[in-house]
Amino acid sequence: GRDGHKCQLPRRRYGLRLGDRLKLLASVNIALLAQFKLSGPEAWTLRRLVPRIMFDVDDAIYVRQPRQFGSAPDGSFARRQKFAATCKYSDCVVVGNSVLAAVARRTAREVVILPTAIDPDRYRIATPDPQRPPTIVWIGRPENLAYLELPHAALVRLSKTYPDLRLRIVCSRFPAWSDVKIDAVPWSPAAEVAALATSDIGIMPLTHDE
Repeated sequence: GRDGHKCQLPRRRYGLRLGDRLKLLASVNIALLAQFKLSGPEAWTLRRLVPRIMFDVDDAIYVRQPRQFGSAPDGSFARRQKFAATCKYSDCVVVGNSVLAAVARRTAREVVILPTAIDPDRYRIATPDPQRPPTIVWIGRPENLAYLELPHAALVRLSKTYPDLRLRIVCSRFPAWSDVKIDAVPWSPAAEVAALATSDIGIMPLTHDE
């Protein structure tokens, strides 16, 4: 909005959630949708209420992350249709990489690739410490902890070879592993920086799918 209003829409209540905010939307010059899909009728309505719409996407939100590790992502027709409709009625779709751009271009009028960035000034180089045990670090959200099952067996083997090895997990929840020493660090911006600066190897395991 003119004063930079921030509005979080509920995940349900289709057809009503925009109606509850008509007064706010009437004062908006540009609407920025961040990682949030609209149904077809909602996107059509917003298109007529707001002069400009931008849709910001840096994840494959046109599929649902598997509820169980090892299952295929849920690429339901309804979820893909909502993503396509939001792209169609947006003036510009900003995506984090070329894979997302290829999907958005199927219906979007303009797509801009803006790679996800970090501020390197926030981080510091690790100081070597011969007394520190070898430390592998993973940072992520609790729903992504399942991906740590991918290197679990390898970490167990490494732990047998290097008994002091630690897996540092920066998150709000932690796995109950008895075969790998876990250094549990509750996430915060400061904790993230400190955890990286005192670790040796960072990992980001992912399945090879959407």
